Amino acid sequence: MNISFEVKLHIDECLYLLGEKYTPDELYSKVDIMQYAKKLSEKAFFIIVDDNGIKQGFTAYYLNDEQSFVFITRIAVNELCRHQGLGRKMIEALSKYYSSRFEKIELEVEKTNEVARIFYHNMGFYIKEDRETKVLMSRELHSLKNR
Repeated sequence: MNISFEVKLHIDECLYLLGEKYTPDELYSKVDIMQYAKKLSEKAFFIIVDDNGIKQGFTAYYLNDEQSFVFITRIAVNELCRHQGLGRKMIEALSKYYSSRFEKIELEVEKTNEVARIFYHNMGFYIKEDRETKVLMSRELHSLKNR
């Protein structure tokens, strides 16, 4: 298994990763996928997990140098690779990779997505802010600097 950091992707690659192998259908009812793929292609970085050239999962994220945080916009795992700890591995890898440069990682999660909220809580994230239908969760990185 190989993990690549700070990868930039072409819009076609973003569309592929936003496809049905990686992304649940509910995303399609909430955003314009073409616009989202364009934004990711232009502004986001990716962690790509692959095994012999086959993409197993990805994390799309933005870097906020001004406020010293990494913002995760999407974590997805190929449907054939789920429940193998890849989401956990990507968050841990991202945390270690940026722990000397940023203070925290943040993300939004739907209030109704209890499975995701529990997962992030178990990964050390706490609820920072209530945002109507979502919550902003945060994880401090300063404690990782000495690891």
